[in-house]
Amino acid sequence: MKKIIDTLFSSKTTILLVIVLAIAMGSGTFIEDKYDTLTARTWIYNTRWFEMLFILLAVNFIGHIKAYQIMRKEKIGGFIFHLAFIIMILGAGVTRYFGSEGTMRIREGESSNILFSSDQYLQINLLNKLKIGDYSYNIKRYKDFSIP
Repeated sequence: MKKIIDTLFSSKTTILLVIVLAIAMGSGTFIEDKYDTLTARTWIYNTRWFEMLFILLAVNFIGHIKAYQIMRKEKIGGFIFHLAFIIMILGAGVTRYFGSEGTMRIREGESSNILFSSDQYLQINLLNKLKIGDYSYNIKRYKDFSIP
C-alpha cells in the first residue's frame, strides 16, 4: 500500500499525468476542428477517464503538499502553486456538475431570462384547468451518438 501511495504522490506521476492531460486536450482540440464540438465532448471531454485524470491530479497535488511539507512559511510559494491547481480543479468540477452552459442574447438596455442551450431537452407543460398554477418540466435528453 505504501508503494502505491508513494507512486501516486511522486513527481514522476505528476509529470506523466500532465503529459497525458496535454495529449488528451490537444486531441480534443483536433477532433473538434475535424468533426464538431459534440464529437470532442463525447470522445474526450465528457468521459469518465478524463474526469479521473483531473481527480488523480488533485490527489497528486494534495499528496505533494503533505509529502514535501510545503505548508511551511519557507515554502509558501510552492504551497500557493499547488493549492491554486487544487482550487481550479474543484471549481471545474462544481461548474461541470452544477452549472449550465448556453447562450443568452441580451441587447443593450434590455434584460432576458431565456437561455439557449446546445443540450437537447424534452419540455413538458401541464396546464391546470383549476387555475391553481401551471407546471413546466424540462428533462435533459441524451442524444445517441454514432461515429461519423
